[in-house]
Amino acid sequence: MTKRSQLIYIKSAHRILGTPGDFQIRLPHGLIKLDRPGRIKVTPIDAVLNRSWYSIQSNSNSFQLFDGSATSTVTIPVVQLRAQLAALLSGWSVVYDARLNKLSFQPPNDSKSYKFIFLSYSCELLGFALSQQPTASFASPLVSSIPIKMNREGAVVIHCDLPKTKGSVIDNFSSPAFVESNVLVKISIESPPFDNISFKANSTDLHSFYITAQHVHDLHLWVTDENNRALELPYDWSLTLRIDYFEGPDPLGELQKSVESLKDYVKLIILSDGKLSPP
Repeated sequence: MTKRSQLIYIKSAHRILGTPGDFQIRLPHGLIKLDRPGRIKVTPIDAVLNRSWYSIQSNSNSFQLFDGSATSTVTIPVVQLRAQLAALLSGWSVVYDARLNKLSFQPPNDSKSYKFIFLSYSCELLGFALSQQPTASFASPLVSSIPIKMNREGAVVIHCDLPKTKGSVIDNFSSPAFVESNVLVKISIESPPFDNISFKANSTDLHSFYITAQHVHDLHLWVTDENNRALELPYDWSLTLRIDYFEGPDPLGELQKSVESLKDYVKLIILSDGKLSPP
């Protein structure tokens, strides 16, 4: 068996479709290709992204307010949260408690009972769980049940549609069940807002996996947080992949096949009471 390697540098700016957070690139014909039967191993080497997205994004910027007879949608713009909530909720008082990191909501002085209805992760910005539908009235103001979460992402997850070998990567980001995963690499966020998030592989190749294809022409890459929520990246970013090719006969694989054949033969000898002739 022979081995050869190459590095491929990918920049989202040179995509053929999509946005920095979800895009497709086209590789030159034959760039990732086996010349003889074998296997291809892919290893992410490094990645650099800028933590420049806002906590308020299109999948977490609105909630509904029900006043007992009508429902209105409150959409939060990407600006200072407390002041905007006070402006959007006409007649309400919104106060932030820095000690507890919670918001308190004082409805207007009327006879109505109000209900917050969360359809997205805007609940985290206000300090509630997605399953909650908290109520409030002038006599009973509403206070966040849990601390508000402005830095909602703990990790950046880079996904890729490479055809991985079965079972090489699994996750339960979208459901309690563990399923075949398109995750390429998960990067913990340790940098402050508007700084770079960097990943660099170590020598143990913990993120390596084999793919089932003999060649690759197009790649689809997209970025989420650790809860599989899309990140709307405003800036382009880069990624480096190392491609290792293992071509030709595999002595270790042949040896494993021989061992398995020998095991099967021993089982047959036992079952036939030793009457079989040697292979």
